[in-house]
This record gives sequence, C-alpha cells and structure tokens, in this order.
Amino acid sequence: MRRSLLAAVLALACHDGGSKSDVLFDGEAIQVFELTLPPSSVQGLLAQPREYQPGTLAWQGHTFTQVGVRLKGRASFRDINGKAAFKIKLDEFVPGQRLLGLRRLTLNNMVQDPDFARERLAYHLYREAGVPAPRCASARLIVNGQPWGLYANVETLDDEFVEDHYGKPIGNLYDTSNEHYFIDLKPENLALFQRETKGEPADGSDLPQLLQVMAGPEATFLDDDARVADLDQWLLVAGVQAVTANWDGFFASTNNYEIYRPPARGRFVMFPWGEDQSFGKRDNDMLPPDYPIDQSQAHRGHAVFFDRCLRNPQCLRRYLDAIDKALAAWERLSLPTELDRIQAQLQPYVGEGRSPPSMEERAQWINELRAFLNARAPMVRQQVAAARAKLPP
Repeated sequence: MRRSLLAAVLALACHDGGSKSDVLFDGEAIQVFELTLPPSSVQGLLAQPREYQPGTLAWQGHTFTQVGVRLKGRASFRDINGKAAFKIKLDEFVPGQRLLGLRRLTLNNMVQDPDFARERLAYHLYREAGVPAPRCASARLIVNGQPWGLYANVETLDDEFVEDHYGKPIGNLYDTSNEHYFIDLKPENLALFQRETKGEPADGSDLPQLLQVMAGPEATFLDDDARVADLDQWLLVAGVQAVTANWDGFFASTNNYEIYRPPARGRFVMFPWGEDQSFGKRDNDMLPPDYPIDQSQAHRGHAVFFDRCLRNPQCLRRYLDAIDKALAAWERLSLPTELDRIQAQLQPYVGEGRSPPSMEERAQWINELRAFLNARAPMVRQQVAAARAKLPP
C-alpha cells in the first residue's frame, strides 16, 4: 500500500457501516505483523504465558512501542519455543494506543488447521448468514526478525467489537475459563466464566440470572429462555455450526463461545469462536458430508439448551429454519471457489516459519475440505426435509 493511501486509511473515521480497520481483515492482501520481544519478555512468557509482557509491534511502516503480548490457546496452545498463538493488547502499557482504532489483535497459530483456511471460511459464513462474528484474514508473523509462518488474524471479541455491533451503553461480555473445557450454561459453572468487558450491570448479576433460567424446568424452557436470551440469534449460530459440521462449538460440546448482553436489548447473544475444527474436521480425521444436523455424532455432551430444543417441536422448527438461512448463505458464497482463492494467495508462504505442515499433508487436507464443501449442502437439505416431515402439523 502506498504511503499516501495508508495515511488516508489511518485517517478514516468509521461511517456508513465501514471501519478503518477493515484493511486488516478484507482478505485482499496478507498483512505482515512484526513483533520484537526483549529477552526479559521471552522469559516472562515462558514462566507465565497468559500474562502480558512488553514488546514492540510494527505494521506497514508504523511502530507501536510497549504493547502487551501474551500467549493464547487451549488444545492449540504452543509455548514461546514453538509456533505460539498471540494476544496483543496495544494499550496495555500505553493508554489510548490503537492500530486503526483497534485495541487488541488475535493471531491464531492454525496448528490444528493444516489447510490454513477454515477460520477464514467459517467466520465469513457466519457474517454472511447474519451472525455478528469476528472478521478474519490471513497474516504473516515475524518475531525478532525471524518468520514464524502464516497465522489467522481474527478480530478480537472485546468492548470495541460489541460496541460496533450493538452500540452503547456497553454490556457484559463473558468468556469461559482458559483452564477448562466443555462449560455449559449452568449455575454450578458460574465461577468458570470471566467478564471481558466492564459494562452494565456493573455487578455482573446478569450472568447468574441467565444460568439459573437456562437450567430451569424443561416444560417451560422455550418461554423462560426467551426472556434472557435472543433465541433466534442463538439458533442461527447453531444453524451455521450444523452446516459446517462443527462438533467443537457450543451446541455440540459446550465449547468455543462467548456470550454478551446488550443493555439496550436486555437479552444475551452468542458469538462463535475457535473455528479451526469447522467444516468437518475432527482432530486428525474428516467427518463425512452426511454428518447429522442433530450433532448426534459429536461424541461429546451437548448443551442442555440444544438437547431440549431438539426434543421440542416448536424449537426444532426454528432450528431448521435457521439451518435454511445458513445454507442460503453457504450457496451465495461459493465456498469451494473461495477456498481456491485463499490457497492461491497463501501458496508462496506455506512453507515458511515454525512447524509448517508438509506439502503432502497440506494437499490432502485441502482436497478433503474441497470435497466436503462440494458435497455438504445437498445432504443437509435432505436431513432438514426429513426432520420437517416428522414434525407434528
């Protein structure tokens, strides 16, 4: 990007639904981020990987000093001696410091995604379907002058994200504990949630209320839950996770999600996160294209809400409608073509950095993903039709 154009981008104000940070996520170019970590910060990240250490971030000729740098991930976690994933907080040590208006960057290491495409495709699909979801693009990361390889540059779920989507006043955004997996919305799990924004209500009393209601009697769950949660929005997230055969999300396994309560609306919404196991990838294998939309082959405990929904004709009907919306978005996007575009863009860089997949492994995963993308939608439509046929009139 020429300096004059970059200066214009940096000067842009958010308007007409756009954002001056769009350049980081538009997918038209692979952004290059450079991190410089002094020895003391490297040692700090070895000792306490989730504590912010000072570093310097450079992008497009702009340098940001004293940014906060920490490691991230659960199953994908790698320490600083490997291909670590990073959270970068620009204002951790310098109040008000921003990159194109952003306070935070999230750089995922894609160690569970050898084709380097699933997060980009998944978040694109969520957004096309109408779910407020992070923007995502590819990036190259250089640390202390050494290339570390390709990363997924995922928009951080934070106060700026929720303000962009829901306005002010800010409410409370909750994430699940980094130290635990499979956390359902139950009262006994209250201590396993952490508040990411300091919003309204200031005492965080909205979360205990949500957990109590979600664990209430099944006979009235749909009406009860609708008082505290935007169920159509939740079911749209579920619909996208159904068509992508995401066995690792909230509905199939109470994993990889955050929840937010916009004060102006008063009901919780759900944001997807951790999409590297989407589109049928389950660890080292691929799920078949006819993977069931009831997530019965997820082999993990479903969210209580999801199991109740599948047993309730009214809720199931709304779930099937949400799957239809997700399928319509899937077909508008022409995902196999988008996959080919991403791979052509990444090809010059796939072998650089730390622990890149072999060319053979990568080719296999890309071919299996392309086959899944081509076969999945018709099979989901068949399942939706069969489920509707069993519903009472």
